[in-house]
Amino acid sequence: MTGRLDDATGLAQLTNKARSIAAAMQARGDEVVSSFEALRKQLPRIEARIEGQTVSGATKRAVGIDPARVRTILEKGTVQALTAPEAKWVVREFAQFDPTNLKRLLADRPFLWRRFAEGLLRRWEDYGSNRPAWMQLAASIPSSLYPLRCDISMMTLASSSGPAALADGTRAKTARECYAAFRQWGMRRNWSLMGHAMAQVVARLRTRTNPSSLITELLEDEELRRLLPYPEQPGASAGFSVVAQASVVASLLNASLSQSSYAQTDAFVRFESSLLRGSFGDPRGVQLSPGWELVKEREPTAYTAFLQSLVREDLEFFFEKAMTNRERRAFWESYIPQVHRSLCVLALLKKEQLERRLSTADAKARSPLERVYVANNRRQEMVSAFCLQFATVTAVEFSDTGHACYFFKNEVFAKEWMPRIVRNEIKTFDAETLRQTSITKRTHHKGNWQEDFQQTLESCGVRRPVRVPRR
Repeated sequence: MTGRLDDATGLAQLTNKARSIAAAMQARGDEVVSSFEALRKQLPRIEARIEGQTVSGATKRAVGIDPARVRTILEKGTVQALTAPEAKWVVREFAQFDPTNLKRLLADRPFLWRRFAEGLLRRWEDYGSNRPAWMQLAASIPSSLYPLRCDISMMTLASSSGPAALADGTRAKTARECYAAFRQWGMRRNWSLMGHAMAQVVARLRTRTNPSSLITELLEDEELRRLLPYPEQPGASAGFSVVAQASVVASLLNASLSQSSYAQTDAFVRFESSLLRGSFGDPRGVQLSPGWELVKEREPTAYTAFLQSLVREDLEFFFEKAMTNRERRAFWESYIPQVHRSLCVLALLKKEQLERRLSTADAKARSPLERVYVANNRRQEMVSAFCLQFATVTAVEFSDTGHACYFFKNEVFAKEWMPRIVRNEIKTFDAETLRQTSITKRTHHKGNWQEDFQQTLESCGVRRPVRVPRR
C-alpha cells in the first residue's frame, strides 16, 4: 500500500514539474511573441530613419558640386568630363535638367540607369511640363533594372496614369493590404509615387467599402496616417506630399457629400478634428493654406459643403449652447452659403462650463467645442462672441442679450483681431473693446431687426437670402 502511495506521490510531483516547465515555456514564448510584435511596430520608424539617412547622406555628398560647371558640361554635350560624384548628382537631380542631356549621360555611363529609374519613382511629382520627355526616356530603361517587381512598364509608371495603374494592379481589399503589396513590390515609403498611388487606392476604396472603416484605417495605422495632414507628433514619420494628402482629403470629403449618414459617424468626426488640427490648418483661418487650396480645386462642391457644415455646427453650438437664441440662429443660417468662415470666441469661464456640461456627450456634439478660441480672462461679466466672415465684411454677435451686432471691414478685422484670436491672445472681447476699433456698422436687435440686418449686409455687398426662416 505504501509503495503505491509513493508511486502516486512521485507521479504527482512529476506532473506538477512538467506543468511548471510548460508554464515557463509558455511565458517565455509569450515574451518572444511580444518582442517580435514590438519589433514589427518599430520597423516603419527604423525604415524611415534608414531612408532619411540615405537622403541626408546624398545631400552631404552634394556638397562640393558646382552646379554651374555641371550645367556647362551638359550643355556642351561633353558628359565624359563629369566626375563620378557629379554624374550621380545629375541623375539624382534629373528633374532640373534637360532630358536630352541626361540621355547622353546614361548612354555614357549605363550603370546609372538603375539610379535614374529609382529617381523617376522617387520624384514622380516633380516632372513638370517635361513629363512626356521623361516618359520616353523611361521607355529605354532595361526591364532587368526596373525598381518594382510588378508587370507595369517604367514608361507607364512615369506617366500621369502611373498611380492609377499601381492601384489597379493590386487586388487587395483594404488600404493596409494595398500598402503592404506596394512595399512587397519594392516601393519605397519616401517615394512620391507611393503617396499618389495610395491616394488612388483611397479614391477607389471610398466607393467600394464603408468610408468609416477606411477612415479608421487611415487614422489608426502609423504608416497610413501619413496620407492625412495629421497633427505632427515628435518622432513620428514624415507625411506624404501636400499634393498627395490633398487628393486623399478631397476623396474623403467627396464621400461625405455622397453619403450623408457617413458624415455623422464617430470616424468622420475624428477625421474632421484631425484635419482642423493638422498641417493644412483650419479652412476658416486668416488665409487658406496651399493644402486646402488644392482640396478646393479638386473637389469644389465637397469643399464648400464641408466648410458650410462647419459654419452650421458652429452656429448651432453658439446660439444653442453659449446662449439660447434660435431666432438669431435661424437668421444667420439663411446666410450660410455666403459665409466664407466662422469662428467662436468663448469666455474662459463659459468654455469650462460647457466642457463639464458636454463631458458625456458624443464626439459629434463635442466637436464644435474643440474648435473654439478662448478669451483668456476670468472676468465674470465678459461675454462670448461669434464671428461670421463674408466676402467684404465680418459680423460679430455677442452672447449677452442687449448687445448690438458689430460689422467690420474684413481688412480691419483681419489686421486688428483675427491674428490675436487664432493665437488665443484675446484678453477681453466685448462690445466696449470693439468700440475702440474702426467699426463699419453697428445694428441692434430691436423691432424688425432682421430687416435692419439685411439692409446693413446688403450695403456691404452681401446678397439677401431667398427667405429668412423664422422659428
